[in-house]
Order: sequence, then C-alpha cells, then structure tokens
Amino acid sequence: KAEANRLFKEGRFRLSRQRYEEICDLFHHLDIPKVKDRFLGKYELWQECRKLRLDCRLNIAACCIKLQDSSTAKEACDLVLKQMPENTKALYRRAQAQMQQRDFVEACKDLRRLLDIDPTIQEARRLWEKAVKQRKDVDQQQKKALKYDAMCRKILDDRSDKFTLDNAPTFHDDPEYHQGRPVCESMKLGKEQLEG
Repeated sequence: KAEANRLFKEGRFRLSRQRYEEICDLFHHLDIPKVKDRFLGKYELWQECRKLRLDCRLNIAACCIKLQDSSTAKEACDLVLKQMPENTKALYRRAQAQMQQRDFVEACKDLRRLLDIDPTIQEARRLWEKAVKQRKDVDQQQKKALKYDAMCRKILDDRSDKFTLDNAPTFHDDPEYHQGRPVCESMKLGKEQLEG
C-alpha cells in the first residue's frame, strides 16, 4: 500500500490504481461468511484486512477521478458505501464522479447526505454549492429548449393562428408529387384533385 501511495503522490495514477486493485484482489474472500473462521479467532486481524481493502477502494476511486474514469470511481465508492453507508470520503468521491458524469441531481443528494453527517467539511460544502448552481443552469437550458420546441410545434400546427401556407413545410418541390403545394394543403385536397 505504501508503494501505491507513493505512486499516487507522484501523479502516476494509472499505476497507483493498479497497485490498489491488486491489494483488493488479495482480500476478495473477506465477504464470505465462513472466512472469519479462517482467521482462527483473530477478529482484529479480519477487521484490519477489511479496513485495508476499504481504504484501497477509496484510493482507487481517487485515482479514477484523477484519470476521468468516473464510472469506475462510482463503482468503487458504491462498494465502500455498501459496507459503511455513512463513509464521508466515499460519499464525497462518488459525488465528484457524478459531477464528472454531469449527474448533478445525484451529486447533490450525496453531498446533502454528507453534509447532514458532517457539516464541517468545507470542500463538500463548496462542491455542493457548485453542483446546485450547475443543476440550475442545466434546468434552465432544458426549459429554454422545451419552450423553443413547443413554440416551433405551435407555429407548424395548422390549427394555430400563426400557421399560414407560406410557412408550412413541403415534402419536396416535385410538381408531379403534390404540385408544389404545402403538405397541409396537399392533405386537405382529395386524392382525385391532386391527380386531376
């Protein structure tokens, strides 16, 4: 683990993540219920191994965030939170990963939960404020897009007072197909009138 920590401090995140994953693979059997018996009554040793694996998963998440691999970071944090639901580091790193994925709603939920657990973490408060702001910006962009879409549909609706034959869409300008008429006019005319 010391080697992986050194690599992380040097900025060699890919190699560091690989070392942390190797450590986690060594302890893959810890979740099996009968494993406690293999530690021959040394419950403290079993707990120590679980804590080491938990720390390595958190460090994997940190490496993945630095490498912009947010989905793997989120998976690592999910595994930690499954074991310790109120782990503040896991909540913070999962929120960072969700911010990278532009999932601001889920990031806000995790950060709100984190701040409920420990309101003194200033980094979490700053990230929460940033997430709330970006969520509002995305919401406003989506509202504008919906308004524009609704406005366009309203203009092109032949029941609208803004609809005229001049702004009606045409399939194409082939005079034999509908004699250059707009779509709505061609639909209003009977099949016999178009052919005649």
